[in-house]
Amino acid sequence: MSKNNKVAQTALASVVSLALLGTSTQPALAASKDVKCYGVAAASKNDCGTIVSACAASIKQAGACYSWIFAPKGVCEKIVGASVGKPASDCKGPNGQPVTQ
Repeated sequence: MSKNNKVAQTALASVVSLALLGTSTQPALAASKDVKCYGVAAASKNDCGTIVSACAASIKQAGACYSWIFAPKGVCEKIVGASVGKPASDCKGPNGQPVTQ
């Protein structure tokens, strides 16, 4: 495993852990300093709806570019492969369709 992959996995685990620390409802997680962080959610840990589902915890693919979790502002920008506020411009859905949001 390359050093970049280890860094990305560690960062992903950190963001997911931060998201899971809040045990209350989703709006409580979405504090004013939190942002939607796309492309880093673990399998079945996305916070809310995506282009393929309206439900939280519904995306079975880890790191799907169209799924997101709330993360503290400034953390998402540090994660390789993550995008803040919207999916990356080259993001494709599970069937290869372009993602626009």
